Amino acid sequence: MEFLQCLFRLKRGHKRVVSVVVDSVFLCFAFWAALFVRVDDINVLTNGAYWALLIAVVPLSIVGFAKLGLYRAVLRYMGLQALTAILLGVVASTIALVIVAYYSEAQLPRTVPIIYAAFSLVFVGGLVPWFAHLRAQV
Repeated sequence: MEFLQCLFRLKRGHKRVVSVVVDSVFLCFAFWAALFVRVDDINVLTNGAYWALLIAVVPLSIVGFAKLGLYRAVLRYMGLQALTAILLGVVASTIALVIVAYYSEAQLPRTVPIIYAAFSLVFVGGLVPWFAHLRAQV
């Protein structure tokens, strides 16, 4: 609980940086989990084209989240604005994944973006209520 109290005492700008880093990690994890669920082979981690795809998609997704106002919202109370920003951000991230995969040499299976969207929605969207719940307990 001391770690959480330390997080909650951070300045607003530092909290935004933490949110961006956590969202980036979650998007990476969602991508690799979606790919692994679809391909079921751990050797996909050695494919450089997938790493390049991820390096292009994550910053585009974070910029999309920022433009949609996800990092401006007060996450203590989960409102319609935050839910809409998360949903539209995940859709934009998935579209970015499809477009970048199409123009790159990554042979991305067609179902991976759908699985990626589901995982991203759960990870990024699931963090907000959990964080608000923890905030209420501290």
